[in-house]
Amino acid sequence: MRILFLITNLGSQGGTERVTTLIANKLSAIGHSISIASIEGYEQPVYEIDSRVSIYNMYFSHVSLKKKYISIVHKTRSFLKKGEYDALVIVNTGLSLIAIPAAFNLNLKIINWEHFNLYADVNKGSMFRHFSRWGAALFSDYIVTLTEKDKSYWISYFGSWLKSNIVNIPNPVSFEELRYSSSEKTKTILSIGRLNEQKGFDMLIEAWRSVAEKHPDWILNIIGDGDEEKNLKNLVKKYDLEKNISIKSFNPDIEYEYRNAKFYCLSSRYEGLPMVLLEAQSYGIPIISFDCDTGPSDIIEHGYNGFIVKNGDIDQLSFFILKAIDLNDSDYSIMSFNSANNSKKYAIADVVKLWNNILID
Repeated sequence: MRILFLITNLGSQGGTERVTTLIANKLSAIGHSISIASIEGYEQPVYEIDSRVSIYNMYFSHVSLKKKYISIVHKTRSFLKKGEYDALVIVNTGLSLIAIPAAFNLNLKIINWEHFNLYADVNKGSMFRHFSRWGAALFSDYIVTLTEKDKSYWISYFGSWLKSNIVNIPNPVSFEELRYSSSEKTKTILSIGRLNEQKGFDMLIEAWRSVAEKHPDWILNIIGDGDEEKNLKNLVKKYDLEKNISIKSFNPDIEYEYRNAKFYCLSSRYEGLPMVLLEAQSYGIPIISFDCDTGPSDIIEHGYNGFIVKNGDIDQLSFFILKAIDLNDSDYSIMSFNSANNSKKYAIADVVKLWNNILID
């Protein structure tokens, strides 16, 4: 099959871009002809792309989806007609208002891939995303959610208006093999993501104040880039935590960071199904996470392979970080093993089979 993935910016450093390249690469490897159209251009992809996957940039800088709406729809339609594609995968339902009109009256399968969850207020009340999701519900052949919980949200919210097939396909572990090892772990807690409000690093820094008082030899290692970098660094300085918290840019050799971290912490206000949690588990890293919608509760079993914290409760987050640090070697080894074992449920080969099933259906 000839398949086009439409994404906002393939050059961004995030889970959406990571899993898109991963699925595209694997579908190409099993014989599909794969192309990715990135609305915003980039100098170089962050994640490795199979040489058989064709990449197209519509623009070569940041572009306003609203101001350039007609132009983007026209360019997308040109891509679809010229490529004679059999299927269009819309990476993030927020692009439906662009992709669905572009695909009007073309004989191709439309698959909308939700990367957050239905109730995530990604654009702070933006009607664009609201109407995009209605477009997805009415005019897609399939909507792919990352969790069963989000699938139920779509069915409940749209009811009889829902004309699309809803399927749950989780994100896969991005590494082919488990990297489980406890021998390289240091007194480090890792947290990776865009430095924005969604990821909640401000709350994690607040929580670390109590941790630093009791365990000043432990380091919180935050990795990412984004608009909130200056504010977060100022917050670290305000609480005199410069010796306890490291904030550094995304490192392509992210495996090094996983190998060295003893725990992983997720402080997001909302998610879809975080790739970072699956990757952390493949390294046998127990996770401490807010119970945000959606994803963490699908991956973490409280007290078994990590700790689930009431969403937004900073004091409780501090408590369970300290509880994790205080685990004895035996209990840590068991939790680490359980974490690694759980990641097997998200093996890339199994996830690609699910994608292939809806493509060829």
